[in-house]
Amino acid sequence: MRPHPARGARANRPTRALLGVAVALGACAPSSGDGAEAPAPEVRLPAQHSATNGFVNQCLVETAASVVAVDAGFLLSDVEAVEAMIDSIGKPLRAILVTHAHLDHTNGVARLSDDGAVPAYAPPRTILEHEVRDYSERLPHLRSLYPPGVPRLTPVRDGFELDVDGVVFRLLEMGPGESEWDAVWTVGGERPSHVFVGDLLLNQVHAFFQSGRSMEWIRSLDDLLELTPADARVYAGHGPPEAGRHELSWQRDYIVRAREAVPRVAGGADSLSDDAERRLYAEMSSWLPPNRLDFLILLGGDVLASELALEAERRVVDEKLAALGGS
Repeated sequence: MRPHPARGARANRPTRALLGVAVALGACAPSSGDGAEAPAPEVRLPAQHSATNGFVNQCLVETAASVVAVDAGFLLSDVEAVEAMIDSIGKPLRAILVTHAHLDHTNGVARLSDDGAVPAYAPPRTILEHEVRDYSERLPHLRSLYPPGVPRLTPVRDGFELDVDGVVFRLLEMGPGESEWDAVWTVGGERPSHVFVGDLLLNQVHAFFQSGRSMEWIRSLDDLLELTPADARVYAGHGPPEAGRHELSWQRDYIVRAREAVPRVAGGADSLSDDAERRLYAEMSSWLPPNRLDFLILLGGDVLASELALEAERRVVDEKLAALGGS
């Protein structure tokens, strides 16, 4: 894969020095090498259960003789649904591909991987975030519903490729965005046919701004829009799972709208008053109806206000430095 121009130019993005790394798993056959194409993979989508788990999406990719999971679910019921679908397919699970460190996508790794018997791949920064941040503190009332075990994650870098029955999964490290470190997994080589974007796309639901990296999130979406063909299938982390370029653009518009609304209701402050919270909720829920993870509007409001206030301070400093340099 050629280096992506927009991504390669950004200082806080991983380098492309490790492109071309490939792995073939045990019973997963490597590419034949004779030019024959592997059969197109089939993506299965375990049923979403209820709003309790945030409409978390997990994807199962069925190849000729195997199954690959993208993310592993949140609650024990999620993992059981994935296991039931794997059983119905009748093929072994060969790998788990992790998009980011949030618990609703990683809680099920230990059980689904049979405590590490099936490899689970993630970037080193994702693994570090998972180890040092206890996200379970945010949802203590759900702990009793979590699957048991501690995930064992295998570190892999940007450009890593995994060949499963001739279907090649490629890792793109997008960097900070919706989480502290977002990853995308693609199928289809230079012109991907399937793009698993995790929570970079919260499809037609309200956004989670707790990382304080909304501008980086927008840039990642710009990168995705550039590398994603018009006919590619995009798979979202939340909301309706099947999507495309249109939904990526919608997500970008949502973030821009939130970034415009927060300083307007906060008056430039780095946190929201009760009145500002009410106004923010009214504005964002008028654009996207309630009951679509609308609790996230206020959960990330103060974080977004703080991020934008800091950006404003930096612009003032930059302007003063520029004026000094021009005098």
